[in-house]
Amino acid sequence: MNYLVTGQVQPAAEAQITAIIAQMDGPSPRRIPNRRQDTTQVIGLQYQGGTTRQVRSDLFVLRLDRSEVYFEMKTVKPNKNTFRDMKRDILMIMAMCCQQNAQAYAAMSYNPVGEGSIYTPQFNEFLELGADLIVGRQFWNFIGDAQTYDELLEIAEEVGTVTTPLIAAANQQNRPE
Repeated sequence: MNYLVTGQVQPAAEAQITAIIAQMDGPSPRRIPNRRQDTTQVIGLQYQGGTTRQVRSDLFVLRLDRSEVYFEMKTVKPNKNTFRDMKRDILMIMAMCCQQNAQAYAAMSYNPVGEGSIYTPQFNEFLELGADLIVGRQFWNFIGDAQTYDELLEIAEEVGTVTTPLIAAANQQNRPE
């Protein structure tokens, strides 16, 4: 967690990141987020060398196959500036790590509108849902496997079964007479 990613970015790639974000933030018609197109345009301008940059990734996962995955973890009600920053950080990490087997995403650990419903956050003009931004079950199963989310829910239920009576008893003891 809170992993400092350091690498080099070509000025042209950094300028492309700035341009992409400005086009998404601009007046109509504005650029629609497209992970494949956005990363291809940035990585196409990136080669060894450049200006040293740093991005702090909220979560870094090194997989068994030695691939690297970086996540920008946010709450479920981010504002426009947060979405803009997540997109910039994702593209910067992709540029810095383009010579490696690495990916970067924005993620939210749970879906605030409920399992099975599509979360469409307000103010998101920068991230492609399901591609740049992964939420809830999709996130947990991505960092684990197809059963990870269900296993996490089972563990939470077991913990709740044990702790609920303890919490209720503690609350009862702390009540004024």
